[in-house]
Amino acid sequence: MRTQTLTAIAAALLALLLPAAAADTEKKTADTEKKAAQPEKPAAGSESKAGETMTDEQKTLYALGLAISKNLSVFNLSPAELELVKAGLTDGVMKRETKVDLNVFGPKISELAKARNEASAAAEKKASEACLAKAAADKGAVKTDSGLIMMEIKPGATLIFEVELLEIMK
Repeated sequence: MRTQTLTAIAAALLALLLPAAAADTEKKTADTEKKAAQPEKPAAGSESKAGETMTDEQKTLYALGLAISKNLSVFNLSPAELELVKAGLTDGVMKRETKVDLNVFGPKISELAKARNEASAAAEKKASEACLAKAAADKGAVKTDSGLIMMEIKPGATLIFEVELLEIMK
């Protein structure tokens, strides 16, 4: 499982830096491309945030970054933390000297993911408790010993609130 986690994280990091690496490569070869043939025209409506058009390959690389970002979502990275991740990815992809020993800090990635996931779950639980308290205070709400909150909306139908469950039962 540790290997799978590290592989997923490495893939996520790679996706973050590929667009930057592609941009560096494009910048270096821009003059050569201008002298050679006309560059591939991007499809209509394919503009980046800066208003520049993107080729299908650039869009695919961007999509790779989006896919990798899903693997990083458990970390709830701040902008400053994301910059550190990008720096590590850049150093790894560009085969630069690393600033930390991956054999030492690699195993700590899973620990960080677990801690961040637990913090996120605690925040969700706290938010759901406020929702449950509000539901329990509604007129006609009945709270059972198990914590289930029921409210009859119309005869024959019951609205049920549970920690992370909202379901209408008929």
